[in-house]
Amino acid sequence: MCIPGTHTGDDIHAPNVARHIAGPLRARSRYFAGQVLIWQKILTHDLYKTILINASKIYTLQIHIIEETKDWIVVSKPAGIQVERNPFGPSVESLVYAHMEAERRTPYVGIVHRLDRVTTGVVLVAKHRSVLRKLNRQFSEKDVRKTYLAAVSQPPPSEQGTLHHWLEKDRAAKRAIVHTAPVDKARECLLNYKVLATTPDHQTLLELEPLTGRYHQIRAQLASEGCPVIGDLHYGAAQPYQEHHIMLHAWKLEFFDERTKERRLLEAPLPDWADAIK
Repeated sequence: MCIPGTHTGDDIHAPNVARHIAGPLRARSRYFAGQVLIWQKILTHDLYKTILINASKIYTLQIHIIEETKDWIVVSKPAGIQVERNPFGPSVESLVYAHMEAERRTPYVGIVHRLDRVTTGVVLVAKHRSVLRKLNRQFSEKDVRKTYLAAVSQPPPSEQGTLHHWLEKDRAAKRAIVHTAPVDKARECLLNYKVLATTPDHQTLLELEPLTGRYHQIRAQLASEGCPVIGDLHYGAAQPYQEHHIMLHAWKLEFFDERTKERRLLEAPLPDWADAIK
């Protein structure tokens, strides 16, 4: 698997894994979620490289740390990886664990919220169980503000507005079904949008603020309005963008920091496709 912005090494066989973590690297390697993680700081203070050995492949991954405190760490998730650890490949959780483990043995990594595998952007991770509980409460009580960017193939009906639907999760198809009126098992979902720019071929850059947090909410609601996210074949896009990557980016996240008693606004760098449309 090749993750945009990362390098994938050659396939290897299990008997040869040891040679990849021999010598000085072995001292920094740890076994985590069925994977061998080797942490190495490179280039700058906020860019980290992790060599991850999973099954018969080696991945060399980079993750950008936006900000880190004693209580939490905010990273910019690349496309192509999941947030939570899994036995099939790298994740935000495993990469953050590798980074934190370099400073503290068996650190606590608490996943506060999630992004789809195909989505990039801000992810907040708690470094203590008590912090995770407090941050989870903010999300459940809607005391956080999330701002996304999306590029769509057609502009929405108006320059700005609120999409109001009811969303039903189809577990078998792994997609959301959107309804325009209440139905059984469907949950209300609200999405604010604003047009930021439109190209001559109608590609449109949107700023989005979900007021509810439903499964595939942004992707499903935009598709229901005839403007699917570019590259999102699962919801009707005409063409792919990149492998495991659509033009949807978690741009900003605002939450309350219990330690400083202040609201914090963290922002992920803009993706290339957003700069191109602007």
